[in-house]
Amino acid sequence: IGFWGFGFRTTILSRLVRGKRIKLTESRWLEPQSCKTILSNFELSWVNSYNRKVKIATVLFVLLLILAGVNEI
Repeated sequence: IGFWGFGFRTTILSRLVRGKRIKLTESRWLEPQSCKTILSNFELSWVNSYNRKVKIATVLFVLLLILAGVNEI
């Protein structure tokens, strides 16, 4: 699935680490309490680092778009 698939999986993992529910299908939800035991066996600090890097890249991209738009005026 590549970059987008990795980002999607990381988003799901990030939501579970933060204690939020994930909707799997129309009637099925993945509860963070049920995953807490499984996730406790893994070191997941990279998830927060990845999310921070994505947010920084998004801010830089928007800033570059604004600067490109201002340059055309």
